[in-house]
Amino acid sequence: MRCQQVLSGAANNGDSTIQHASFNDIGYTVYCTGCDIVILNDNFERVQLIPNISSTRSLITSIALCPVSGLIGAVCFHSLYVLKPVHSADHEDYPLKWSLEKVLKIGSSVTCAAFSSSGDRVIIGGTQVLVYSIPGWRCIWSTHVTEETNHITISPDNRFFTTLGKSSSILKVWKKFDGQFSTGKTPG
Repeated sequence: MRCQQVLSGAANNGDSTIQHASFNDIGYTVYCTGCDIVILNDNFERVQLIPNISSTRSLITSIALCPVSGLIGAVCFHSLYVLKPVHSADHEDYPLKWSLEKVLKIGSSVTCAAFSSSGDRVIIGGTQVLVYSIPGWRCIWSTHVTEETNHITISPDNRFFTTLGKSSSILKVWKKFDGQFSTGKTPG
């Protein structure tokens, strides 16, 4: 292997500050630099730069990209900023541009997010773990956690998701039981 390209704009520190996915048969790389979002196509050409996503100019700590809908989630402080792809006639090589769709104000610290592979849910982590239904943007489940969540992954079949604590490295596996998520027993 060799380095293919060095991109301008230093990516923010963190486990989830860069994402790759294909949407509408085009590969995209999305990363955050400071309070800006950079979207690149599969040739690493800049498709769009979204400056100052947060009105408070807060540092973006995590990026999530949904391969089904093309939604981008940017985590800033106590909110998840959701951007939606829209068709643009400005540039024939880049048919999509992203615009702000929704701001989910959580009211507590938010550090990470992940979209389900079916594109109908987004899971948000921080001092709470919350599951939002994308149609309607409503919280359908939440719980407080003892340690701030640093990373979330969702299984490809959407049956469970995992969270990783910020400092203890304890991995929790959450599975749905009777409409509620639970970690069950901690392995001893």
